[in-house]
Amino acid sequence: AFYKASKLATIKIPDSVRCIAEEAFAETAYYNNSSNWTNKVLYIGNHLILAKSDLSGSYTIKSGTISVAEMAVRGCSKLTGVVIPDSVKGIGSISFANCSALTSIKIGNNVEYIGDRPFINCGYFKDANNWQNNLLYIGPYLVAAKSSVSGSVSAVDSQVVPTASLSLSALSSQENSECENL
Repeated sequence: AFYKASKLATIKIPDSVRCIAEEAFAETAYYNNSSNWTNKVLYIGNHLILAKSDLSGSYTIKSGTISVAEMAVRGCSKLTGVVIPDSVKGIGSISFANCSALTSIKIGNNVEYIGDRPFINCGYFKDANNWQNNLLYIGPYLVAAKSSVSGSVSAVDSQVVPTASLSLSALSSQENSECENL
């Protein structure tokens, strides 16, 4: 959206925004100002925009955060745990992808939107013990399904899926990376 807008130094994102596209603010003056980064993480208002790839250990997203941008924490191979607070309403596509050491994930109770493949290739995703009938849940949230599942799946316990039945063919073909509110 504003990629490489090198003079963009002040950014305000409304709290109504639930999804922020990958690199939407990369290489802006705001992004390049080191004082806007705290402990290797860049927030704009109540939105987690990006974490540096050397973020390690367990990380708790700050309270009051409303969304995690697409690809925001992708590739943080030394990140072992993440706590997503109750304030978070949206988790962007591929937001925690390729965090190979990420095995502990706690998601708050108020998420309304989870993008496509948010935890693909992270440690939790790769652990076969976390899969139930070819479905991957984190708490009550259905976050992935293997292509070998067919038909419909009961998602009564999933807070992200608002209906009692979910067509996996529709889920797997749907691209959730569009951010209509930005």
